[in-house]
Amino acid sequence: MKKNNSFGKTLEKLLLTSGVKNYTIARALNYDVSYISKWISAAVLPSKKNVDRVIDIIAETILSQGDPQGLDEVGRRLGISDICDKELLRTAMENKLTEAYFASSGNFPDGKYINNASLTVLPDNQLP
Repeated sequence: MKKNNSFGKTLEKLLLTSGVKNYTIARALNYDVSYISKWISAAVLPSKKNVDRVIDIIAETILSQGDPQGLDEVGRRLGISDICDKELLRTAMENKLTEAYFASSGNFPDGKYINNASLTVLPDNQLP
């Protein structure tokens, strides 16, 4: 069975588009650069308990270290109309990475990441 590599592909696209290198992310996280490469290749994923912190640092590092033209392109690809709004761009990157992480892990977490759609289940005796 082939692994879903949404997280690795999303991370790689963000890094390539913004001009940020793997070692820059590794340095910001205080990780070995080989670990970032393993995320990109889907060999491993960040741990679930650290994923929020990891994604936060990745987004902040891309914003602070990214090439301005690359960041503009990241914003366009994420559907941001006001690419000057760095907080909006940061949030969009975090959301995209979080979505990709849970698609890759198949392990959807507590309610904060789950769509808040409601569903009503009727008792058996009330089924149409």
